[in-house]
Amino acid sequence: MMGIFKIITVFCVAGIICMVPGDICIADIDTAGMSVEKLSGDEAPLLKLEADVIEYDPVRGTGQARGNALITYAGNRLAADSILLAPLSGMITALGNVTLFKDDRIIHGSKVEYDIKADRAIIEDGRGSAEDIYFSGKKVEASRRLISILEGTFTTCSLPNPHYRLTAKRIEYYSNGDIFLRSIDIWIGHYRVFHLPQYRWHLHDKYTKALPSVSYDSYYGWHLSTAYTQPLDEFTSASADLKIGNKIGGRLNIQREEPVYNLEFSMEHNRTVPDHPDCRVSYAPNLSIYTKEFALLKHKAGLGMEYGSIHEMPTDIQSYRAGMQFQARSGDLIGGDGESAEYRLNTRKHWYGTDDTYSSIGITLDYGKKLDKRTDFALSYGWNKIWGNTPFISDRLSAPHRFEGSVNRDIGSAWNIGLKIIYDLSVGDVWDSEFSVGRYLHCMEIRAVWRQRSESLGLEINLLRK
Repeated sequence: MMGIFKIITVFCVAGIICMVPGDICIADIDTAGMSVEKLSGDEAPLLKLEADVIEYDPVRGTGQARGNALITYAGNRLAADSILLAPLSGMITALGNVTLFKDDRIIHGSKVEYDIKADRAIIEDGRGSAEDIYFSGKKVEASRRLISILEGTFTTCSLPNPHYRLTAKRIEYYSNGDIFLRSIDIWIGHYRVFHLPQYRWHLHDKYTKALPSVSYDSYYGWHLSTAYTQPLDEFTSASADLKIGNKIGGRLNIQREEPVYNLEFSMEHNRTVPDHPDCRVSYAPNLSIYTKEFALLKHKAGLGMEYGSIHEMPTDIQSYRAGMQFQARSGDLIGGDGESAEYRLNTRKHWYGTDDTYSSIGITLDYGKKLDKRTDFALSYGWNKIWGNTPFISDRLSAPHRFEGSVNRDIGSAWNIGLKIIYDLSVGDVWDSEFSVGRYLHCMEIRAVWRQRSESLGLEINLLRK
């Protein structure tokens, strides 16, 4: 008799996959594995049900699986003490010791409601992991593209009592590695140390700077720097950088991703304190439009244009610029994931309110390689040709003809050192250098950075993904 119940249950589940109202399709039934698969028309995912006991309610049209219940469907595995199948609505409800597996995702909870048609699960009292992150929340909604966590916590620390954690009203983790957090409190141990209204974390970045950093340089003195990101909708985000100290300033950036192109607008404002020898206020709006990347001879390329202006006081000089950039990068042609190359071609035209004008054209070649598990190595070559009147040296943010080399290496499991040198080929001398020392603290890093040209020392606390 129990075998009949199993067969009836399988036919009911098959209706979710391969029936439309009033139609009947043929299902392949394997009573040992309890498999259901569509044999005609488009191929549908295979659904497999296993349990100690499977019962069918003909009145309600539902199936009940109890004892080590497991459903496998479309790459998902749902295990629980009991599972209720409702074929007509396309819903599966799992209760007791619930675990949902999907690729590298593992989510536990007290109850799961899984919509087969939408391939979406809602987990109550959820906790789990995906890639190198760990999360929990009052309610977790998981779909193919997104994990959404309500009133939850987030960390990359694998310890039962994590060194740090972020609590947020809502956390959205997308399959491309973007994580958006809203109304965040940052905790170090048992202490809440910082609050952010919004923050964006890209999981594939090794470091994230959610905490403010402190720096000192010989020209402007001490500064406190922080960053903030606000997602406006699925395709638009705004970010801001703020620096407070003897030089007060910030930068606002708004980016919009469309199917064919990206649109980016930035606005920068800086003001030095009164009585400073370089006291001025500057505004620098900039607008860039560039195409989405497209395949070209195994390269990725983008074409863009920009427009911007600078208004400086008290000299009251206005500056405008327009330019175009072509860039491409490649990994496949030079060795795969361990190596990368990128080259960029830039052209710009500058106009000043003083009737001065000049043009520039430049090329940059970058190459990076991971020498081993502990060492990253990078080289860069840049050439920039300028002709015309050049009233402001501030437009040249780097040496016009330079060669740059950098190496970053882990020393043991606790320390990291980095060195970067920029050599000015036009004068045959070092233009700038940078030295950094980092101390790993399991899931955090304290890093000190010394820059020779500005004689600056910065101290950062970075949250790690290792």
